[in-house]
Amino acid sequence: MVPKRFRKENAGAREVKSEVFGDKKARNQLAHTSKNYDNANEQTRKFKNRVAKPKDNGKPKAKKPRVYTEKELGIPKLNTAIDPEGAKKALRGKKGKKFVDNDQMNLLVSIVNEKIDSRNASKLEKARQLEMIREQKRKEIEKREAEKEAEIEQKKKEIKKSGRGKSTDKVAKKMEELKKSSDGKSKKKSVSFA
Repeated sequence: MVPKRFRKENAGAREVKSEVFGDKKARNQLAHTSKNYDNANEQTRKFKNRVAKPKDNGKPKAKKPRVYTEKELGIPKLNTAIDPEGAKKALRGKKGKKFVDNDQMNLLVSIVNEKIDSRNASKLEKARQLEMIREQKRKEIEKREAEKEAEIEQKKKEIKKSGRGKSTDKVAKKMEELKKSSDGKSKKKSVSFA
């Protein structure tokens, strides 16, 4: 004989079963359950990852230091309105703009490096750096002189081209006048009084 249960026990023991397990068609569609196994009414187990995790051994994890942004730290922005002369990029559409040559850039860089490294450099290194600076200055001077000479030569050619036609005509006229004056020997005008 089965012992009787009290109402309080029955109230907590009620169970809600889904229709899936009661319906034959639905049960057939569930591939993971079968009546042949003991766990037919249980839901599928979720398997844990079998990847081994390192044990902490009771040590607390080290926190990564927080990385603050420039805005949070209150760092002022770089002055982008002023660009260093060597770093300027060519702007399209503007004519007559002159940019720094490589020679001038090298000269500036070498001068700045010489000032910075002068404290630590030995005498030989200083001599080498000074020699480099002198050589770059000499190259720059030679370049300027070559440009001046090229301009002078160009001006000379322009003057020769423009003056050739005019000057030959003038010279020819003067030569003719000289010939006439020497051949005719200027005639004196006579004036008679009445």
